[in-house]
Amino acid sequence: MMTDLLGDILAALSFRELNITEFQLKAPWAISTEGFRPGFNLILVEGSCWISLLNGRNIRLTAGQSILLPRGGSIKYASGPKVSAAKLTDLWDEAQFHPLSDFPAVFFEKAWGGDGAKSRFLGFAFELAETVEERVLPSLPDVILLDASEQASHMVQAFRTYLANGRTMEPGEFAIRARFAEGIVIEQLRRHILSSGYETGWIAGIRHPKLQTAIALIHKRFDEHWSLETLAKACGMSRASFAKEFCDIMGQPPITYLNDVRVHKARTLLMAGKLSISDIAFRVGFGTEFAMRRNVRRLLGQTPRDIRRDAAQSV
Repeated sequence: MMTDLLGDILAALSFRELNITEFQLKAPWAISTEGFRPGFNLILVEGSCWISLLNGRNIRLTAGQSILLPRGGSIKYASGPKVSAAKLTDLWDEAQFHPLSDFPAVFFEKAWGGDGAKSRFLGFAFELAETVEERVLPSLPDVILLDASEQASHMVQAFRTYLANGRTMEPGEFAIRARFAEGIVIEQLRRHILSSGYETGWIAGIRHPKLQTAIALIHKRFDEHWSLETLAKACGMSRASFAKEFCDIMGQPPITYLNDVRVHKARTLLMAGKLSISDIAFRVGFGTEFAMRRNVRRLLGQTPRDIRRDAAQSV
């Protein structure tokens, strides 16, 4: 059984900013996301469309399928592969198009195109909160295509019904809409990770029948004293085979990975500014300020004091 580390990490996913749009598109139409920086998710709820990727690949989507670009990026989605595309920003005039934070979780409806066959998308544009596990996004591909699933269909329909019955933003509405949208994206990421064929990297590691135990211990109990021997024993592996398997799949030795996790935990505490640097070093498992400083500089190219100062200046 997969460790619940995946559940813990996905549970931490949250949106700092979110806009929601239902696109009502009639052929011929084509939209490009060129220059659109936020992450975004397009769920085809009616009709069909063509997706053109930067590598020249064209993919036909049908109702229930979705495309997720967790870091943003450029694609073209269209009623046909040869239709000329307008930029996504062209769907809004200059007075309407604002940063995500200007209209948090407002529900927009946009009609576009001609008078032909109809397609309908539910779209999220989002920026993830900094609490999202640092290794999740770098491990994901630029573009994730997902087939229809019954669970996803029920979640999307429930969200659309909720939006249709409450068009105005009342106090606290952002939290409800954001949780709906987060749940849909979490379900998409979970399906992708569970069905992926990754042979190396973080996703491959948490899917590995033995290494996942060590990775979970490192993430959940990073403040404890771990050695190569104790981690190998927890996985039921010999020291040598554990070290080799971990390096082959994760791309770095286990103790380096452990220290990297501690650095990211320390960075969060340093930015919060509530504990002394020596207290943080002890709390994340480094034990000494010197050990933390060495590892922080190695991974982030800064000292703990640099991180604390930069965080204070950005407030």
